Amino acid sequence: FVDASDDGALDREKVNKGAYFKMEFTDIEKNVYPIHLAVPKKKIVKSINTSPKNILSPLIPGKMETYIYQNENEYYQMYQNSIFSLTYRKQAWESLRHYEILANGSIPMFIKLEDCPTTCLTTYPKKKLLTLFNLYSKIFRYYNPFQIYKKRFRNFEKFYYYLINIYKKLPEPLIFIEKNPEINEHRNFLLEFTKNNLTSEKLAEYLINTSR
Repeated sequence: FVDASDDGALDREKVNKGAYFKMEFTDIEKNVYPIHLAVPKKKIVKSINTSPKNILSPLIPGKMETYIYQNENEYYQMYQNSIFSLTYRKQAWESLRHYEILANGSIPMFIKLEDCPTTCLTTYPKKKLLTLFNLYSKIFRYYNPFQIYKKRFRNFEKFYYYLINIYKKLPEPLIFIEKNPEINEHRNFLLEFTKNNLTSEKLAEYLINTSR
């Protein structure tokens, strides 16, 4: 049984009748296995864009005025042209956006990822992304908190750092990479991780092997 609803509740009539795969389940229970989203291999770029146009992607989750892309290719190119991309939990931990960012060679800047239960986003590179967030989240200080954060993520500290940096600008993306050459190593690592662990083919393999 595959239960992809976001409510975290189990269908008790089916739990003991077969392998039960549940999305957003935060407990540990016999015969219940976590399930997650994935991307087809053909949707993953072959290599990162080494000449990105943006440090932070212009699409801001929840800011409808930034949802300007007319088709899938334009949307993907936006992530391919960005070193970092903002993402966070909405109603549920799983979101295809988390995977689309990785599949297009960008680094997810995942707000509050440290709060994610172990049973959610089980194949996602959480440890690596937490490390990268701690290393590079200072870039947010150059962006107006009203423009990039939903209300629940705003606080005095974010406004303080923005105000003291208001007359400063981040360097151009290529200069930023030149000053931080390890960035592309991280991007390459995450892209290879995505190819090896986050595909729909790997998800199908997990389903079959677990069901056996």
